[in-house]
Amino acid sequence: MAPPNIANALRAGLLPSLERLMREGVGELAARDQKPEVHVAAVLARYLLQLRRDWGWLLAYADPRQVAALMRTCARLVSRLAEQPAVLK
Repeated sequence: MAPPNIANALRAGLLPSLERLMREGVGELAARDQKPEVHVAAVLARYLLQLRRDWGWLLAYADPRQVAALMRTCARLVSRLAEQPAVLK
């Protein structure tokens, strides 16, 4: 059974919301001719650093389909970042 704070976050839709933010944020910023990967990666990195202690718990207790969707979106973002070596420095 998940700890109460983790259960509440998952019940509130944290993982789908984070995945949607990443997916839609990249598309929206790209439409404005900005470098979406830089912005989204920065937001994501800050958020994940705040969650670093609970990240494993979130993934362990979340719906596997939500985890898979989030991991696919993370992989796409990392792939796009890898195409821009200057961003990774």
